[in-house]
Amino acid sequence: MVSARNAVHMALLMITGCTIGTPICGIRPLYPEVRYAMPQGTVADVRVDSAQPTLRWEAWPTDEMRENDRGGMLDRVRGVLYDLKVWRAPPGKEVRLVYERDGLSQPLHRIERPLEPGTRHFWTVRARYSVDGREEHTIWSLSKFPWSWPAPDPGTLGYIPPNNTFRFTTPKN
Repeated sequence: MVSARNAVHMALLMITGCTIGTPICGIRPLYPEVRYAMPQGTVADVRVDSAQPTLRWEAWPTDEMRENDRGGMLDRVRGVLYDLKVWRAPPGKEVRLVYERDGLSQPLHRIERPLEPGTRHFWTVRARYSVDGREEHTIWSLSKFPWSWPAPDPGTLGYIPPNNTFRFTTPKN
């Protein structure tokens, strides 16, 4: 038998996780947008306008989620905050976490210190919230493409393959 807590958690995971028809698992980035290099279908580098870009993502829960929430589960969600991580990821070199913020109240954040110019960066975001007083969170966002096997476990940050991360390149000086 599934407990009420697990039923709520499973339903919220289905609402917020990977769904058919979208190339994104988790929260959809708005800026920089996700682009794909064809014909490979890999996530492409997107040049941002500044070494301190303002990253933006879709607010969670989305209006579409609320419209489809027939059981009213999202009405029990309180205190939505966002966590953000950015890694320096120059091709052929070690990927290194260079920036993170937890508890952001808005679905956007301006990087507070300049990132290295002319360098590729990976990034991801998730929402944290409470349901009936319990802390929960969405998965860390990632691209479903390119598809690989075994499929990444989007629930744990350490398992987002580099090919599935959102990415941007800072402008050269």
